[in-house]
Order: sequence, then structure tokens, then C-alpha cells
Amino acid sequence: MVKTKPKFLDIFDQTTFKATRHLNKINNVYFDLFVNFEKACVDYFKDVLDSIRNDSQTIHQNGNIHPITTETLTFISNVLPFDVIAGFISSVVVSKNSNQLMPSELEINLRREASEKNMANFKRIAYQVESIPEKKVYREQLADYFYRLFLYLNYNLKKKADCYQDQNLKYIFLLNNIHKIKKILSNTPNIKKENTDQCDSLIELFVLGNKLDLKNHYETEILNYKREYSKCWSKLMSYIRDLIDRNPFHGEKLKDKDRQILKDRFSGFNKEFEEIYEAQKRYYIPGEQHDLAEEIRQDNVLYVGLQYQKFFEMYSRYNFATNRDKYVKYTPDALNAMLREFFTAF
Repeated sequence: MVKTKPKFLDIFDQTTFKATRHLNKINNVYFDLFVNFEKACVDYFKDVLDSIRNDSQTIHQNGNIHPITTETLTFISNVLPFDVIAGFISSVVVSKNSNQLMPSELEINLRREASEKNMANFKRIAYQVESIPEKKVYREQLADYFYRLFLYLNYNLKKKADCYQDQNLKYIFLLNNIHKIKKILSNTPNIKKENTDQCDSLIELFVLGNKLDLKNHYETEILNYKREYSKCWSKLMSYIRDLIDRNPFHGEKLKDKDRQILKDRFSGFNKEFEEIYEAQKRYYIPGEQHDLAEEIRQDNVLYVGLQYQKFFEMYSRYNFATNRDKYVKYTPDALNAMLREFFTAF
């Protein structure tokens, strides 16, 4: 609006209506638009906060990234190029007096008077700021606003995660969303850049606003969610862990009770693994999160695959059943291949 006003007046100047009363009327029309746009922006920024905090869209049954996460990050990416003016709007939204209508009538009158008498002064009042200190203040305000957005989003995602009855899927859902958020915070800021007209990344804005604790928070969250997810293997590992630590059998010839132990351990492991496999191959981590999916698959291979390989090498050689293939169903390579089919939702 500020930048287009000269052209706006040029168009008027080319008409036959050049009386002062018409010029004043044009200025009034211009200001009505300007103030309405400003109020609309403030209302919109408030609505975004409220919608993220209160969003009630249903979750994906396969644990995919929730739309509210994608929409929030898209909003941030679209606003960031206008960081200074967005910072002014943000300062209104996050202030203690944000319930008041902004701008005030006094501010409107000051801008109207400046517009009629001194365009340079109007630009300053209309937050087309030029000085680096002023830009810094507004960018810090935008960092505060985005910080609050992320807090609300995190709160909402945790509420949605509690809707999953499958606890393992709950943590895949949280990992999916938090990993996507963390990626937007992972770009290295160019602190030494000479051009200060615009922040190039969200992390640069958070460095300026001293909000880097948010990035650390998400990194910690991801580690915690991975740890919680790994508990899905507890029952499975109970079938083989103690036998890996110590072989209780002496010699190649097994007693009946020893054979039964191995039958129970192999069959119990197989049954538990097949249930996990059927469930988790239907979990979904999208292609854009390929690095996350590979990290978790590799963790599973290193944890489950390696332990099973030890168990397999120690006990598959024993002749403990007539129908041995019924119990020794998976080689370590076959098990690892199945682990790598997780999170593909087929």
C-alpha cells in the first residue's frame, strides 16, 4: 500500500478532478483501504494462532504427517519473506493489549496527516522502516510470534497423538510431525552476511530473537520418541535375551524339557515378530521423510536384527524338533529384509 500510493495519486492526477476536495477524498479512500488491510492482517494472525491451538482435524490412521503441521510450516514460509512488516503485525498479536482494536484512531490520524503533508514521515509511521535497529525489533517480534505458533502446534499434536490406541503408532505419528518441523529449523544461519534486508531462514530469525531453545527442544523430543517407540520390541526380545547371555544347554543332545524350551522361544519370537511386522508395515513415513524412515529401520536392524542373529547362530544348529522349519522360520537376512519393509503402508 505504501509503495503503490505514488502511482495511486498519479492516476488521480491524470484525471480532470484535481480540486483539493477530490484529493482529500482520494486520500480518505486510500486510508480506509490501508487501515482495513492492517486490521485484517492483525485478525488473520490472531486466527492462525487460534486455529493451530484448537484444530480438531482427525488423525491419519497410518501415522502420517498431520495437515495442521504442513499448513503451519507453509504459513511460516509464506510470511518469512515479509519479515519486517509481519513483525509489526506480530507485535500487536502477541502484546498484552492484543484484544484492543489496532491501529488506534490516534495512529490512523497521525498517518493520515503525514500522508497529506510528508510522504517520508508517513513511510516511517506506516512501518516501512529503514534503519537496522528498527528492523531488528520487528524481526524479534516475528520470532516471538512464530515461537508461540510452534508451542501451540506441539501442544495440539500431542493431544492428537493420544487418540491412537496403538502406542507404537502414536510415536511414529509424533516422530513424523516433529521431524518435519525440525527440518525447517535445521538450515544453518548466515550470521556474517552483509545484506540485512531480509532473514533468509527461520533459524536465522530465531538466532536474532534468541529462540534457539526451540530447536534443542525438538531434537530432545525426537530422541525421546525414538526411545519410546523402541519399547515395542520389549516382549519380542524377552524370548531370546537371556539365552543370548548364557547357553544353558550342555552338549549336542538335548533333554525333552530343553527341546521344549527352544520350541517355545522360537515360536514365541516368531509369533510376536509377525504381529509387529503386520502392524508396522502399515505405518507410514512419507518419501519426504526418507531419512527418518531409514534411521528407524537401521535402529531396528541394529537392535533386533543383531540380537536375533546371535540367537540364531547359537540355537538353530540344535536338533530340537522333528519339523524344525516350523520353528526356525527366519534366517537373520530374511528378518532384516522384513524389518526394512516397515513404514511403507502397504
